[in-house]
Amino acid sequence: MSNENTETEKNVLTTTELLNHYTQSIQAGLDNGSKYVNAFTSLNQTQDLDELLTAAVSLTNYQLNSDFVEFPHQFSDEDVQLVFFERLLKLSDHADGLSISNSEHVQKLLAKFSSLGDNTFTFTKSTKNAAGFFFGPTAHNRPLFYLNLKSKEMMFHGSALIDYFVVDLEGLDVSALKDAMNVIMRAAEVLKESFGFKIDFNVLDGVNGEFYEFAAGAIPEPILDELFVKSADNQYILMSGENGGASLTLDNDTQLNVYNAGDEDRPKWGATIHDQDQKESWLNLLLDYPFIKDWYLDNKKQLEILSNKFIFGYEMDLQSLIASSVYLNRQIESKKQLHWSNDGRVKNAFVALDVELAEMANTSEWFKVWKTHRGKHDPNKTPRETLLYEYVDAMDFYLLISNLKNWNHVILNSQDDLDKIKQFKKEDNLDKQYLALKRMLFDAYFDHSGDSFSHSWRLFLKFGLVDFGYTEQEIEQAFKDKNKINEDRQDQDY
Repeated sequence: MSNENTETEKNVLTTTELLNHYTQSIQAGLDNGSKYVNAFTSLNQTQDLDELLTAAVSLTNYQLNSDFVEFPHQFSDEDVQLVFFERLLKLSDHADGLSISNSEHVQKLLAKFSSLGDNTFTFTKSTKNAAGFFFGPTAHNRPLFYLNLKSKEMMFHGSALIDYFVVDLEGLDVSALKDAMNVIMRAAEVLKESFGFKIDFNVLDGVNGEFYEFAAGAIPEPILDELFVKSADNQYILMSGENGGASLTLDNDTQLNVYNAGDEDRPKWGATIHDQDQKESWLNLLLDYPFIKDWYLDNKKQLEILSNKFIFGYEMDLQSLIASSVYLNRQIESKKQLHWSNDGRVKNAFVALDVELAEMANTSEWFKVWKTHRGKHDPNKTPRETLLYEYVDAMDFYLLISNLKNWNHVILNSQDDLDKIKQFKKEDNLDKQYLALKRMLFDAYFDHSGDSFSHSWRLFLKFGLVDFGYTEQEIEQAFKDKNKINEDRQDQDY
C-alpha cells in the first residue's frame, strides 16, 4: 500500500512543474509558428528556385496548430501549390501567363490565365497521396494535371485536357487556348530541367513518334471508315496503312498515322504525329483540324487517350455493374411475372452462367484444334467484338449470383486485385483453366462456398483481362451496352 501511495505522489505535478509545462508547450507552438512563417516567407519572396521548392515541400501537410496554440487563419496545402506554381513561372521569366486572382482572400486562392478571361483554377488534394495534387478549373471537374513536389512528378491527364480545352471552352479563339496550354508546358519544362521532375506530357507531347494509345485497345473498322469520309469531305486523303491502319497527310506535310502497335490477339491501337517543327501534339491537332476533332468526339469511348491509370485511375465500377444486373433481373421477373423462391432463382442463375460460359468458349473456339481459323463472329462484328459480348453475358450472371447469395463482397473485394490479375501469364491452352473455373463454380453451388465462387470469379476476370486481352474500359462499356440491349428486349416482349 505504501508503494502505491509513493507512485501516486510522484505522478502529481507541482504548481511550478505544471506552469513550466504550460509555458514550454506554448513556446513550442509559437516556435512552430515561426518556422512556418519563415518557410512561407521563403515561398513568397525567395529568388532561388531550389529554395522555392524546399519551402513548398516543407509547407505541404504542415501541422501548424498544437494543443496549446492555434492559428485561426491559414493557407491550405492547395494554396501552397498554387503560390509555388505562380512563383515558379515568375522566377523563370514567364510571369505574364498566370496570376493569383484573389490574393486578399486567405482561405482560398484561385488562379487565372491571362488568355482565358475570368475562368479560375485551383489545386485539389489527391485522396490517394497526401503529397499529390490535381490542378483544374473551378467550374468543371477536370483534373488537367497531377503535381507531386515531394516525389518530383508531374503528369498530364489527356482526357480532361481535351474535355476542357476542346469541349468546355469551345468558341474561344484557338490561339488563346494554346497560350494557356503553353504556360502549363513551360512550367513543366522548368520542373524537368531545373529539378529533374518526371513529366508525362500525354496529349501535349509534340515529339515526333509519340504514341497516343487509345483506351479501347481495338478500333472497329467503321470508325476508320468515318475518318476516311471526313478527310475526303475536307479535301484530305487518308491512305490505307499496315495492319488495317491509316495514314493522313495534313498541312505543311504533317503526318497522322493511326495503327495497331500490338497484335491481333492483344490489339494496341493508337496514333502518332510527325511534323517538321515537332510542335503538333494530339491536343493541338484536335484544335487545328475540326474534322479530326469531330471524329474523335464522335468515337470518344474508343479513341480516348490513355493516361496514368494509378494517378487518374480508370477502374471498372463493379458496384455499378452489380446494381445494373440486379435491376435487369428484377425487371425481367416483373415483366414475365415470375414467382419463385430464392433457391429457384439461384439454381436458374447457375445454369444460365454455365451455359453462357460454354457459349463464351464456343465463340472463342480456342479448344477447336481441328480448325485453322478460330473465332466466331456475328454480322458486322469482328470475332473479338463478338467474344466480348459473350464474355459480358457470362459476367452478368456472376454478378447476379453474387447478389442472390450475398456474396457481393467477393466481387467488390476483387476491385483491388485487378492490376495483379492483369500481370498473370497468358495461357497458350485454356482448357485446364476453363475446367478449373467450372469446377470452382460447381463447388460454389453444391458446397455453398463463397471461397470457391471467389476463385471462379477471379479466373473469369483473368480470361477477360489477360487471355482475351480486353481492357477494363472495354468490358465495362460492353456490359452497359449489352445491358441496354437486354432492357430494350423486355419492352419488345423478347
